[in-house]
Order: sequence, then C-alpha cells, then structure tokens
Amino acid sequence: MLLHVLVLLASAWSALGSDCSWQGIPWCGLIGSCGKDHYMRTGFNHGSCILQVTRYCCPKSDGDDVQDVILCEHDQFNGDCIVTSLTGNKKCLNVEKSDWASSVNTLGKCVRLYEHENCEGKSKAYYPGSFGHDNLWEMNDLVTSVGYCYDHDQAKEGCDRAKRQIGGGGCQWAADVLTVGFLPWLRRIQNPNPDSAARWWQIGHNDRVESMEAVIERRHLGRGTDTNPATRDFAQQMGRSNDDAGHILASRLGGLGNDTANIFPQSRNINRGVWAQAEADVANAVQNRGRVRYTVNLEYDGHYETRPFKIVYRVVDDTTGEVLFLNDLVNP
Repeated sequence: MLLHVLVLLASAWSALGSDCSWQGIPWCGLIGSCGKDHYMRTGFNHGSCILQVTRYCCPKSDGDDVQDVILCEHDQFNGDCIVTSLTGNKKCLNVEKSDWASSVNTLGKCVRLYEHENCEGKSKAYYPGSFGHDNLWEMNDLVTSVGYCYDHDQAKEGCDRAKRQIGGGGCQWAADVLTVGFLPWLRRIQNPNPDSAARWWQIGHNDRVESMEAVIERRHLGRGTDTNPATRDFAQQMGRSNDDAGHILASRLGGLGNDTANIFPQSRNINRGVWAQAEADVANAVQNRGRVRYTVNLEYDGHYETRPFKIVYRVVDDTTGEVLFLNDLVNP
C-alpha cells in the first residue's frame, strides 16, 4: 500500500512539468511555505485526494519581467490554488480554470482580472492596499483572464489619492472597476458601411461616446478624414473651449472626422502627443499583422459627465487572438 501511494505521488510530481516549482509537502490539505511571504495549499482536491491531483505552482520568478498571480478557489486563499505567470511579451493570459477563483494574491504587485478571455469584459485592478484580495466580491467566480495593470491605474498613482473607503477600511479608486470592450447595458449602434474599419459604437447620456470597436486592415490605413467645424464645435461643447476634437478611431486608421460618433473632447497635449504615438503603434500593428481588432472605452468621472478623464484601448491580432496592446491614457 505504501509503495502504491509513493508511486502515485511520484506520478503527480512528474505531471507538474519542468515549468512548475512545487514547494511543500504533497498531501491532502496541508499548507506549505511558498516563497518569502505567502503560502500554498498542496495540490489535491478534497475527497479522494491522492487520485485527484490539482496543480499548484509556486511563483516562477521575482524578477521585473515576470508577474505572478495566485488565484485560489475559495475566499481567504482557501481551497486549490493555481498560478498564472505574465511575462513582458505577454500582455494577457487566459487562466487555467475560468469562472472559478474567489481570492487572489498579487505578490505585492498590481494586476488586472478580467471576466472574459483575452482580457475583455468587466475588469478590476488589484494591488497592495486595494480592497478585496481575500474575497473577490465583484469578480467572484468570474475571472477568465489576467493582465498587467494600466499605466495610470491607482496603484501607480498612489492609493492615498482620489481614494474612496470600502467596508473594512480598504482603498478602492473609482476606475479600479471598468469594462473593456462591449458594455452590456448599452445598445450597440452598428456601422451601416461594410467597407469601414469601424464596426460599432455605444452612445451614453448627453450623446457622449462610451465605446467603439473597429477591425482594421491594411487597406484602411490613411483612408480617414480630418475634423470639420461642426465636429470641433461638438467637442468643445462636450468638453472645454481649448479641447481638440479627438478621433476615437484615428484618421490614419480609417476613422472619420466628420462623424460625432467618432469624436470626443481631448486635451491638445494628449491628442498631439501620447495619443498620436498610441495611434502610430496601432498602425504599425496593422502593417505587421494584416488585421487587428481595436476597441476604445472612454471612462467618465460621473453619470452625466461628457468629457472623459481616461481612455482605455485594446489591440488584438484578429487571426490569433493575441493581445498586442492593452493600456490607458489620461485626458487631463
């Protein structure tokens, strides 16, 4: 009997693979040390635990180029746990077990969890000091993919600024929770022109644009149009008198400047600086990949605000599904 158990344990160990570091004692329900500041539950399900092995890896690396995320089955980091390791060239990874996790350990860094594959749908940032690591609450049993935090997520701005208190004293910024891509509570307005790169928009209160999706091919590049007096006036009415009429889908990507569904009030410095560079990166991706899916979400600081404070953009290879870019820009 003892020999049989040892054989099963050896098989379980070998099944982990060379990319998995399993520290601790492989036995039912035992907790072992895993690194300097966190713990793991050994990889057996409850019940016939010797025969029902569930992998749990310790983090691969503490280096700057690796972002490890530990997802656990139950709150308070209980139950089976798995690790997903982001690397510098992978902006997003689908998790091994979807719609399963109830708590997360970010190992002192900042990560975003997503409702759908390829970092789309409802998303929330988790970082040291944020609310809900031990009980995902808004993301409980929803997590399907993970990605890096955006450049302007509150973790990088400092949690003491613009925070709001949640029960238990945790800190959560309003923009920690957002939706990437299609917003299920708003009607989707389809573009009637099948030759256009833009596929659909979603319009919210006071004609403010909430989201847009385009499928851009090489033939669309450089085929857009500039803004006109009417759309520039629209942008300044929605925003400030010195705002640019920013293209949601850039003219260099095939976007129209004479359609208010493609226009939002944008800081001149951003429109002519980092946003222009982001648009150039998208154009390069189209040239290199041939066809990309591009989504833009405009984030507002209130239900009736008409000037967005933040832009979230996502670029995916439309053939492979690989996430090429996923980040945010502020609109001060």
